[in-house]
Parts: sequence; C-alpha cells; structure tokens
Amino acid sequence: MMAMQAKSFCLVHPGSEFEAPGGLRFTDASVELGPSLGPPPPRGGPGQFSSTPTPPEEPVFCAFDRVFQPGTSQEAVFDEVARARVAEAARHLASAAFVALGATGGGKTFAVTGGVQRFADRGLIPRSISVLFEELGARQDRDEFEVYVSFFEIYKDGVLDLLSGAPGGGRVPVPPDSGDLRDCTGQLRRRATSESDAYHLLFQGDANRHFEKLPLNEETSRGHVFYELYLSHPSSGREATLSFVDLAAGVAGRDTVSGSIPRSLQALAAVLEAVRDRRRPPF
Repeated sequence: MMAMQAKSFCLVHPGSEFEAPGGLRFTDASVELGPSLGPPPPRGGPGQFSSTPTPPEEPVFCAFDRVFQPGTSQEAVFDEVARARVAEAARHLASAAFVALGATGGGKTFAVTGGVQRFADRGLIPRSISVLFEELGARQDRDEFEVYVSFFEIYKDGVLDLLSGAPGGGRVPVPPDSGDLRDCTGQLRRRATSESDAYHLLFQGDANRHFEKLPLNEETSRGHVFYELYLSHPSSGREATLSFVDLAAGVAGRDTVSGSIPRSLQALAAVLEAVRDRRRPPF
C-alpha cells in the first residue's frame, strides 16, 4: 500500500492577467508574485474591484509539489493529482480529499467538475468516478463492495442537500451541539450501483448549485460544494471516502453570502493551522 501525504498543486489560469514582466513568474514547482502586481483591493458594490493593482512590498514566493502551466490538459492534471489516490481507494480502501482553493474566475470548478463543451474537459470528479468503477470491475470480489454518493453545499452558513430533489437543494438540520458535520451529511448518501448512477447524481446535484453572475466571473460559486464518493465493504465494516471540495472565493459585498464565505474560509484556515501545529482547533 502506498504511503499518502498531503500535497499542494497550482494551476496557472490561461487568462491570468498577472502574466507580465515583474508580475507572475512560475516554474514547475514554484510561483512568485513580483512587487509590480498584486491582488486588487475591493471597491464599490458586490463583485466590484479596483482596476489599479496594489503591489506587495516585496515578492511573494510559494512552493508547490507541482505547478501546472497554462494549457495543461485535464487528463494530465488528473493523472498527477488524483489517479493514484482513486486507485488506492479501490484497492486498499484508502481515503483521500481533493480541495480546490483560489480567487473567483481562477478555474476551480473547471478543474474539479470540468467543462460541458468537450468530453476531454472532464474534471477530477467524473474522471475519478470512471477510474473507481474501472478498478472495482477488475476485482474478483466486486460484489462485496458498495458505492454511495453525497453532494452538498454550505450556503449562507447552512447545509444544503443538492440531491434532495428540492430546487436549489434541501436544507439539512444541523443540531447546535453537533461537533462534526459528518453527523449530518453522513445521512445524505445515495446508492450508486454503476458509473452511470454516480454520473447522474453528479449532474443532478450540479444543477442545484448556487452561482451568481459577477464582473470577474459570470458563474461565481456562492457556496462551498462537497461531492463525496463512499466505498464500503460491509462484511468487514471498512470504508473509504473520496472527497472533492470546491471552495467558494470571497468577493466584496454586503449581502449574507458575501459575509459568510470569508468567515468560513477563516475557520478553515484556523483548523489547518491547528492541524499543522498538532493542536486542537479553536472551536
């Protein structure tokens, strides 16, 4: 069994306006944001941004396990990021999580879910579904395994079941004393007996996601989205989970959604810092 550890990847957006001398510079394993360009400050109403960049005082350097240059195919990204982990889930019931984080319009949803125009534009989720069922189909004990799917969104500080059948997703009650979101979302599973079932659940839930047309991105995600594949082996009681998380980006605004997204991202940052420092999260 392969030893898995956390890895970080960067996808440089093909339309990045930072691709300029002294701006964004990158290698296969690092990205440097030079002092001539930086994230623009918010201005005006929701989704409005200043066109004048505010340069950082000094270059910002970030190291990654791999930086994918503009034009990298979806297949190449999947092969590097997820293929081995999905295979490990099917062969050894090893869990894995794939989290997409970045600015609005940076291509997170395209990387995770994919585009609808070309078959080659499939993202991590549909490709993982195919590999998972392909690996299971090669097992002599295939009938001993069951696959389930949950698809939910954290929107306006609430949890929505995107597979409930209700337009926009059905709200999931979250007890105030619940310390683990899995206590609620674990009840949202749907059985997927085939690859096509899992695809159908993906398309069904994706149609209920919350998007908004903003100046920087005509399809801005307004909620954090979780698509989870559960591989269960009932006779042994063992289970693996493949989680795909598409985190919404914060944008300027005074509405409820614009306020809830930064709060949730700050909470995530606090948890990750606690895990890194090997201490208990602050909540």
